[in-house]
Amino acid sequence: MRDLFFLGIAFVLIFMALRRPFIGLSLWLWSGLFVPVFWLYGIAAGISYNTLFAALTGVSYLFASKKPVPTFNLQVTLSILFFLITTITSATTIVIPELVWMEWDKFLKVMILFLATTLILRKKAHFDMYIWAILLSIGFYAVIEGLKFIASGGGHKIHGPYGHILADNNHLAISTAMILPFFIYQMGNKWPAWLRVGLIAALCISILAVLGTHSRGGFIALLVVGGYFWLKSNRKVISIVGFA
Repeated sequence: MRDLFFLGIAFVLIFMALRRPFIGLSLWLWSGLFVPVFWLYGIAAGISYNTLFAALTGVSYLFASKKPVPTFNLQVTLSILFFLITTITSATTIVIPELVWMEWDKFLKVMILFLATTLILRKKAHFDMYIWAILLSIGFYAVIEGLKFIASGGGHKIHGPYGHILADNNHLAISTAMILPFFIYQMGNKWPAWLRVGLIAALCISILAVLGTHSRGGFIALLVVGGYFWLKSNRKVISIVGFA
């Protein structure tokens, strides 16, 4: 039943991705971080949604009537140079080539997504949807695991799905700390009251999820993010109480 429901939604998402490149790009990112097959068990589990949405984004961009002009700023140039360096070092590696090229292949996919992002995203609405894709993937998982952490009275140790890019508890903790500003950003937009309350609740639960990973690196990341917002806050006394 879950698979049929998801497939029904997937057809709508495919249609939307073909109409707007930035929608396809957001779904590409979402499917890569959320990995729908981890939540499906039947006929829908055999589909590579990340590859599907990546291809749809490419097709949508190629046939778009008004393509944004590519921008090669310093960040893009340095990223491309870094990728070229890793390609050279992978080709001249002195360790096991199979393992090196496996990691290079992962980096290649990240670079393709990065370059597609620089080509497509231009307007505020584009970035807003891109941020929602992150919140509905990493944020969703953080909230689910955070609720388990609360229900267990702190006994549940949080880690990412096995085989996922964020399977390691340290990776999941740091990525969750990184998306906390996105919750705060979306809370500043004009959304219905119930959605703003949901964002506040998700923010608080995600903070607990970072602690639930038992990751020291995640805890340091949480302190850095909290310290930054404390410096920018106009109510430092109230903020420090909340952080405590």
